[in-house]
Amino acid sequence: PSTERAVIEWQAEELRALNLDPGQLDRDRVWEAKRSALQVVFEQPRSAVRQAEFEAFKQREGRGLVDFATWCALVERYDLPTSRWPASALDPRGPGRSELHADLAARIDFHSWLQWCLDQQLAASARLADAAGMRIGIVHDLAVGVHPDGADAWALGSALATGVTVGAPPDAFNQQGQDWSGRHGGCDQ
Repeated sequence: PSTERAVIEWQAEELRALNLDPGQLDRDRVWEAKRSALQVVFEQPRSAVRQAEFEAFKQREGRGLVDFATWCALVERYDLPTSRWPASALDPRGPGRSELHADLAARIDFHSWLQWCLDQQLAASARLADAAGMRIGIVHDLAVGVHPDGADAWALGSALATGVTVGAPPDAFNQQGQDWSGRHGGCDQ
């Protein structure tokens, strides 16, 4: 609706000013603004076809999507690091799982919807790349590890090796070498 669109535009004005300074990027404020706008869009009724597509996406992605969306909802509620979370939130397969999911159901659905939007955008980009003759298409980054406080470590912790680092030895481009363990700020979250 136009009233909600106007509120989103009004909230964006302050952040647009930040775009004028190329040296300034406040990721937290940008994410807060985007999340607020996306929440408004999420709350709008979807057509029956769109809702069916969303439900099919959730079904197709299964447990991995639920785990990631749950982790996102927990980060919203408790922030990071996960070591400060209550015990009931630390084990995605633990005894408090059903209560946790019921309590966070709306946020889990929102974060699942965000992943659906992302999936649709990536698919559209892949189609455009293919139509433009880019035979390789879109190349994604292949992570060699996960952040200790990230969604993968939370959801798959029992399957991951802990206390292990990975990186690259010193070379002509980086005399210090690289450590991608996440403890030294070199790991993507």
